[in-house]
Amino acid sequence: MGSFEVDTTAPRVSAATPIGTTPIGRGTNVAATFSEAMDAATINRTTFELTKAGSTKTVGAALAYDAASRKAVLDPNNSLAAGTRYKAVVTTGAEDVAGNALDQKPTKAGNQQKTWTFTTKG
Repeated sequence: MGSFEVDTTAPRVSAATPIGTTPIGRGTNVAATFSEAMDAATINRTTFELTKAGSTKTVGAALAYDAASRKAVLDPNNSLAAGTRYKAVVTTGAEDVAGNALDQKPTKAGNQQKTWTFTTKG
């Protein structure tokens, strides 16, 4: 019998878009690329959310996860509001195929979600 290694490495978001201070177009999709293969069933509208900064109401959007590129994309149902700051979050409910929960900052105690913000053009 061969030996095998158990995957205990927590996944993280390795790339997130859009991000930064340059205002983006109101029709831009929001994407998160993961460091390893994810369990598609755990990439959903509960674990990948978009809200106006300071609000808890999520923006309606279609969500797709592409296993080959390890990328999840939120496609808002309507254009985002002009001149508005948004917050995107991938929660620790997102898991890799081995069942490890997302941990954006493994050196910090407990699992950490990934959060980023961006602003739309006025």
